[in-house]
Amino acid sequence: GTLVLHNDGDTAASEIMVNISPASPEISVASQVVTHISRLGPGEVVSIPLTISTSRKTPEGISLLTCTLRYSTAGGTILTQAEQVPVRISGKPDLAIAAVTSDPVRISDGMPFSLIVRIENTGTGDANGVRAVIDGPGKGTKEAFVGKIEPDNDGPAVFYLQDAPAGDFQIPITVRMEHEGAEYVMDDVISLTIAPRGNPLLIPFIIILCLVGGGLVVYRRRLPENGS
Repeated sequence: GTLVLHNDGDTAASEIMVNISPASPEISVASQVVTHISRLGPGEVVSIPLTISTSRKTPEGISLLTCTLRYSTAGGTILTQAEQVPVRISGKPDLAIAAVTSDPVRISDGMPFSLIVRIENTGTGDANGVRAVIDGPGKGTKEAFVGKIEPDNDGPAVFYLQDAPAGDFQIPITVRMEHEGAEYVMDDVISLTIAPRGNPLLIPFIIILCLVGGGLVVYRRRLPENGS
């Protein structure tokens, strides 16, 4: 940005020293910290290029820089003046799919289940009003509201589904969020496997076969040998 100094007085200021320092340890001044201006007459303006850098931990909002002015008046008096320079810090959210789980873990065709998609914010700004929509198999709730996700945090989008057929599915998911009055959209794909439901008559049928087979063996062992 640019720091603008204006002489509102009736006389000139000379040998002006401008010292800029951040009020927060998460902000540093990357441009020249101390600037010398030889003279600034009444009503005159001078611009000082200003570059600051911030860390990922810098909170969004207004941060203050301290600008200390030391100058000489026309009468030779040395004056010191301190001003607060507000700087607006704005981050940028960045959403991604962190994990996909289900409840129950093993899903069979036709059974009701919950699909949990964890959405993480790997950016530097808050993601507000996060909501997700899927185009998945079966019926149920395919839109979930997550809410606000702060940087380096995640939130669950929970979908309640049922009557889904067996198979391996690639499910499109669309995640929407708001940041500083603008809407952002992220499209992704998640994987889901639904196993075929087992035949409920198969296991009893196998048990019956085993019992019948075992009975035949015992019966044969009990038969008397020919000629006895």
